[in-house]
Parts: sequence; structure tokens; C-alpha cells
Amino acid sequence: QAWLAGGRNPVKFVRNFKRIIGPMADRLMTEMFDGCKGADLVLAPTIGFAGAQVAEHFGIPHALIHFQPSQPTGAFPHPLLPVSLGRAGNRLSFRAVDQVAWQFLRPFVNPWRVEHLGAARLPLLGPMKRVRSSWAPVLCCFSPAVVPRPADWPASVHLTGYWFLDAAD
Repeated sequence: QAWLAGGRNPVKFVRNFKRIIGPMADRLMTEMFDGCKGADLVLAPTIGFAGAQVAEHFGIPHALIHFQPSQPTGAFPHPLLPVSLGRAGNRLSFRAVDQVAWQFLRPFVNPWRVEHLGAARLPLLGPMKRVRSSWAPVLCCFSPAVVPRPADWPASVHLTGYWFLDAAD
């Protein structure tokens, strides 16, 4: 609620985002890093491409996971955009959303990379192209009955159906 308290004022929105998300981002990335020690595979969503960065640091494979259709396609726009933009515009909408997210996260991710991974800062345009064009498979954790597989997704994109956590006995 504090983050959204700025209403429609973009300056207040960004200021509140940095103030509130910053400490949480560092803790989340550190916990993810610690959780990946000794792992054979890293499964992580695309946000900030942190999973790919940690996997690269440890020299282990990774796969991207999407809980909503976030893989570029011309069939529909990114789920955060309300209208179709035509095939080329739809495809670009995914890159635009990734880029906006990267610009919000870059001030948190880059210092963390330097401090915890001993890695260089990522460029202004971020790691998206490198990660998306890599060998990494993409697991889409939603039903093809809800979002049918677009014809232009590469073979490395797999619709797995929804993932459920088994109830504890």
C-alpha cells in the first residue's frame, strides 16, 4: 500500500518503489543465491533474470519459468498490455515490458552482482537478449487450454500445465 500511495504520480511511484522494494530485492537475491548453492539446475522467472545470473555464476544450467505467457510472440501482446498491437507490435511488447522491468530492477541487481557474484554490472539494456537467445529452455506453468501455444514459439518453450504444491499432511 505504501508503494502505491503515490497514486498516478510517476515520480512518487518510482521513489516509493525504490524505498520499499530495494531492501526486499537484496534479501530475495541473497536468499536465492544461498538456495542455489549445490543445485544441479536453477528454475527461475525472468524478472531481473536473476536466476540466469546465479546459474551462470555457479556454472550450472537454468531454465526460465513463466506463470503467465511472458515469452515473445506475435499472436498476442504481453499480458500487462490491454490491446493487441499487431504481430510485430505484440512481439515488441514483451521486450518493452522486460526493458521497463529491467530499468526498475537495475539499480538493485547491478550492485548485488558486483558484491555477491564478483561480476560486472550489466548494461543499460540489460541481459534479456543474451538470456532469451541462450539454450535455456522455457517452462510455461499454465494450461494450454487457457493459453494455446502460439505457432511462433521455439521448440525450447514448453507448456507444462499448472504447478501445484502438494498439501502437507
